[in-house]
Amino acid sequence: MREPVKSGSVPESTLIGKRIAKLDAPDKASGKTRYIHDLEVPGELHARILRSTQVHARIVSIDTRAAKALPGVHAVITAADVTESKLRLAEKMGAHQVIDARRDPVKQVMDITANRGADVVIDLVGNDLTLANGMKMLRKGGSLIIVGYGGTLNVKAIDVIFSEFSVLGSLVGNWDELRELMELTRQGKVRVITQKGKLDEVNDILEQLKKGTLEGRGVVIP
Repeated sequence: MREPVKSGSVPESTLIGKRIAKLDAPDKASGKTRYIHDLEVPGELHARILRSTQVHARIVSIDTRAAKALPGVHAVITAADVTESKLRLAEKMGAHQVIDARRDPVKQVMDITANRGADVVIDLVGNDLTLANGMKMLRKGGSLIIVGYGGTLNVKAIDVIFSEFSVLGSLVGNWDELRELMELTRQGKVRVITQKGKLDEVNDILEQLKKGTLEGRGVVIP
């Protein structure tokens, strides 16, 4: 049995009160450490988001011809690039109703819910438009759960108060939830669609992502 340490005394083996050298500090301070943004892969593309210059405007169409004609531009992606195959895939995975974002998604949700609105909206994109639409889709007392990020949520305090909305952020989840998810997957209760490819096929997979033809998750196996 170890003898208890007397109050006020510190064991010689303790690190308390000592300066501890951080092994990664010299490389970080000298700029040698490489972060994820420092990595480059063959055929790498860079994306830029163009936001609306008009406040509370309703976008009815986007002319992308000039952008596509610019040197070095590989693709221009807008909300109109929703593909029918992705909608059918959602139905195949068990969706009771499928919303086409190209055709006034807020109205579609209101039509489906007889103008009551949704109890919960989970936003996996998180741009300005999806956040704004998510709030408009809620019923009184509904909750908007934000998973994706990149945009700004603009909502009047008075609307939140009178409609009793809740806005929650979700950062992946915790370890207990992850274990539950793995167990549900093991039991076959969670279906995950993946397209696997070898490392030398990574450019093909990236091309599918660019064209929006990749269904589910792309998995590259070394």
